[in-house]
Amino acid sequence: MKEIEFLPEHHIQSRLNQRLRFTRLWLLVALALTMVCWALYSRMRIEVLGAELEHLESQMSVVDADVQRMARLGDEKRMFAAREKLVKELGGNGPRTAMVKAIAEKLPEEIVLTRLEIERRTRKVAVQQGTTQRRRRGAKAEMKTEMLDRVHVEGFAADDLSLARFLQRMADSKVFQQGQLAFSKDAKFRERNVRVFAATFYVVPDGAEMNFGQWVGGMK
Repeated sequence: MKEIEFLPEHHIQSRLNQRLRFTRLWLLVALALTMVCWALYSRMRIEVLGAELEHLESQMSVVDADVQRMARLGDEKRMFAAREKLVKELGGNGPRTAMVKAIAEKLPEEIVLTRLEIERRTRKVAVQQGTTQRRRRGAKAEMKTEMLDRVHVEGFAADDLSLARFLQRMADSKVFQQGQLAFSKDAKFRERNVRVFAATFYVVPDGAEMNFGQWVGGMK
């Protein structure tokens, strides 16, 4: 059955406009509520992210402290390694401080050293085996490491006599062996005529017997 509208046309249009306004109002209210909820959610999210950021910053500070601690440990390790290397260098066939002291004791007042160099030299040699072991065929020779310290000095001598006295004292010493004068020539030192020289000596382990001629070409 068809519904017949008896109201005037303008009343019907007014009622439609009222419904439209009411619908729009509800849509605006819903949009406003959505925006408010979104703002509240965004604020909560920002607070959560801020707390996470603070936590990460605290962790980063802890990590930075650990990194700095590791860096300090690395520096200490390098310093310890340098000290250990120095100790090993000082403790050669005899303590190097003892070598320097022995040189100073043999040094005449007429000689001034300008350079003192101590160098460790080693070589591999075969161990002498017994008669029974030598008879074995294909037996691999056992190797051992021989070492000595090479002491090189350079300086000025007042004259040939003081230089000869220094070399003789070094030769008479039980510490230094196989002394060799590299060169000796005239020079000027503080407006005085002197002899500039260079010499080399060797220090072998206590009780070791070495043929220095065999060391030529075998040192490294």
